[in-house]
Amino acid sequence: MRDSISIREAAGELGVTERRVRQLVPTGSLTRDELARLARRETKVGRKTARDSLQALADLLDFRPTNDVPPRTLSRLKGTIRLADSYEIAQLLAPVRDSPSGELARKALASENWLEQRKTLAELAKRQEAWEALHPDARVGDTSRIRSGARTASGLARELIEALSDSDTEYMLRHLLHATANWSHESATQLPALFRREPQRVPRPEWDAFLCACVEWSCAQVGITPPRWTARSHCQISWSPIAVGFIRPEKRHPFFEERNIVISRDDAPQVRGS
Repeated sequence: MRDSISIREAAGELGVTERRVRQLVPTGSLTRDELARLARRETKVGRKTARDSLQALADLLDFRPTNDVPPRTLSRLKGTIRLADSYEIAQLLAPVRDSPSGELARKALASENWLEQRKTLAELAKRQEAWEALHPDARVGDTSRIRSGARTASGLARELIEALSDSDTEYMLRHLLHATANWSHESATQLPALFRREPQRVPRPEWDAFLCACVEWSCAQVGITPPRWTARSHCQISWSPIAVGFIRPEKRHPFFEERNIVISRDDAPQVRGS
């Protein structure tokens, strides 16, 4: 085997463009050892690996220096700390070793006692809050409700996906309507942060459309513009999350019916102030 390889060969083995390799190795060729180092550092799109990004996230919450993190990746990680709830942070950090935050994450996810889990997640939330206090960003808005445990849209989507895997649509409906009612009573300054992080898509399109509609309805109650991601899903035909048979037209909730979601006024979340 030759000691050195060409830029073209390196690009093929790394799965990146020749231009990207020239940016990393301007000499025109590189050794096998240099190629191995690049392979460990670069993904196929020329960015740090997912494992490196999670390590950097843990370093931020452990107040350790983050070395060689691309600015775009660093900006994304900072947004995650500000806008993700503590359970999502725990899921992200669980694989990270040699990290106090990673240890907290694994402890929270492994706990079978709900109160113990909440206590551990609160410790992670305190780390997020402490980091955010040192790195304020006025563009993000008020995130205090996330730190205090208010349900975010991304957190609710995670719960819906888990319930869907168990075919528990009753749980999905109950928690979606309960969260929506709570959102509608948040302040106009605090609600946007709960919706800023786009949630995972719920695998059932009609339930994803229902989630988007509930977020839009909550925003309407407090007089703010809904996030752009709510336009991602729509019910193409009339659908009802409640298996109660026919709902008379005059009993249907007009806001949801406009979105082809049939739900009665009695079952819909209560209007703000009622």
